[in-house]
Amino acid sequence: MMQEFETVFDEHHSLLKVDEDGFFDVNVELVKEASNRDTAVIYVATKKPYLMLKNALQEHGVGMDAVHFVDCIVKTITNEKLPEDENVLYLKRTDDLRNIGTAISAKAQHTSHDKTILIIDSLAALLSVHPADKVAAFITDIQERLDTTEMNLVLFDEGRTVEDEVGQEIYDIVDNVLFLRGRSQ
Repeated sequence: MMQEFETVFDEHHSLLKVDEDGFFDVNVELVKEASNRDTAVIYVATKKPYLMLKNALQEHGVGMDAVHFVDCIVKTITNEKLPEDENVLYLKRTDDLRNIGTAISAKAQHTSHDKTILIIDSLAALLSVHPADKVAAFITDIQERLDTTEMNLVLFDEGRTVEDEVGQEIYDIVDNVLFLRGRSQ
């Protein structure tokens, strides 16, 4: 899968269309490849919570020093005290996409690497909570901010979300579209 990821690190904005069964595998492999390339990662977790992702990444030998998370899930479903961890920002309110943008900016200030990728792990998850036009505007805003940085944007889409919901607006933002399957396929 490393060969498929080459354009993710070369192009500024990528859309990865992944089948549902391979979604988690591809996410883990991408973060692992970024780690191998000494590239920092800001991972916006909208599908699986931070602790689950962190454990899976560590099980696959990924060093967590350069992996920063914005967890959009846990605080929305629980009020329990969460473990302190400087590599994660837990968002309680994701009803306003600007909160996610602010968290991304905060995490970007803590990366000291020359290169960073920003992973937004599920357009479908964002679209389940927000109207398509708001998600498209949010992605466009993020893309415009990143155009002045050394940060690459990686959007994950499972199934036909892009065609069904935000369509051409997302395709106009990205430099390339990759269709990937997980290892089990």
